[in-house]
Amino acid sequence: MKTFEMKTVIHFGDNSLERLKVIPYKKVLIITDPFIAKGDMIDLITAPLKSGGIQYDLFTDVVPDAPVGKIAEGVKKFLEYQPEAVIAVGGGSVIDSAKAIALGVCYDGDFWDFYSYIAQPKAALPVATILTIAAAGSEGSPDSVITK
Repeated sequence: MKTFEMKTVIHFGDNSLERLKVIPYKKVLIITDPFIAKGDMIDLITAPLKSGGIQYDLFTDVVPDAPVGKIAEGVKKFLEYQPEAVIAVGGGSVIDSAKAIALGVCYDGDFWDFYSYIAQPKAALPVATILTIAAAGSEGSPDSVITK
């Protein structure tokens, strides 16, 4: 018998972003796309983090269909910054990129090994998602789509 268990908790409703003040991490990497990073929405995410004393850095280079090269850039940035968790702000491509990056930083090899079935994940950093478009369901699944 095999068992798969995935803990997914979804918070929604008024003032949901205020929960960012009390996340159990002191240093996070926000992953998003250039459109969200340039708009006012990013301030809705960073304001509660600042208010909760949580350090953050931004990786804003996500593009549709999450190409391998962009994921590798994110892994590199994550390794340099060394946060405790990832916050994805966006839709499916952003969330999929965040999952791949969170997995890639916990592995000494090429993260593509997981997608080509050379390696099995043993660890990943926590990923929180702030969904900006309901479409693919990536916020509730353990899978991600990466393009090579």
